[in-house]
Amino acid sequence: MPRQKLVDSSTLLNQHGWLKLRGSACEYNAVGVDRSGQLTNRVVTARLIGDTNLFAFVGSKSAFGVFHSDTRLVDADGEVRTVDEIVLENMIGTLHFENVTTIENLVLRKREALNLWSELRKVAVVEDEEHIVLLAGGLQDRFKRDWCKVFSPAPLAYADARQPAYLGVRKAKFLEAITANPNEVLQELITSMFQTTQEGAIVVERDDFIWCLWMLLFTDQQKAAELELTFDSLQHSTTVSIAPKTSKSSRILSRGATAFFRNQDVGIFEISWDDPSWSPISSGFILSAA
Repeated sequence: MPRQKLVDSSTLLNQHGWLKLRGSACEYNAVGVDRSGQLTNRVVTARLIGDTNLFAFVGSKSAFGVFHSDTRLVDADGEVRTVDEIVLENMIGTLHFENVTTIENLVLRKREALNLWSELRKVAVVEDEEHIVLLAGGLQDRFKRDWCKVFSPAPLAYADARQPAYLGVRKAKFLEAITANPNEVLQELITSMFQTTQEGAIVVERDDFIWCLWMLLFTDQQKAAELELTFDSLQHSTTVSIAPKTSKSSRILSRGATAFFRNQDVGIFEISWDDPSWSPISSGFILSAA
């Protein structure tokens, strides 16, 4: 039975979006690549087996995520390398990857919307079961939706432009809106949460990478635009930027762009599945089945 190690911030892709590993033992209906190169679903079992204080970030123009140092990634040539090898031998800039960040027949269910709500609660400055308040790093003056409210600590007419603005989100309205029109709501939410450069790139802190994956998933799915990721460093990137694609590189293949270790206590998950000819997707990267 094929097995891989991930960490508790790692993701899996299923037919309804991105999943983070949760609980001590769970089964997931995950999307992966079969022997013919097609995206198919298989059951993946994940169980918590311990903890570590070392994990790694790996990114390309089309994908970004966190992995255990023993996670085995498949590059575009079919070679299998551990994340530890990629980071320590400083080879990320020489590798290309087949990144999977879009799938057909994508439907956002209430369960996945609730997972996104949980992610928002983690970064909220104030929160309860039915409401959250987020710091609005990329406030838009004309941003008016019934699922949120933008406000400042002082009346807008007298507010100092340097004062922070906030985004209040109502759970019931948010869940209703995002399941009905996920692409539009995600774009508006992310552009309001995070800073935007003068060139139009959205700048996300590396620990919030899940929002990059969601934006890639839905924006490309709607064919609204092709997006690409850029990083502030080949190693030890602190931010990742999402912007319209400017390079002429293949839509399918992307050069590795960043890889580095980080010290922080995280849980170790072992994932396993039955089919040795099938490989799951984590944060857009193909994991090895061997």
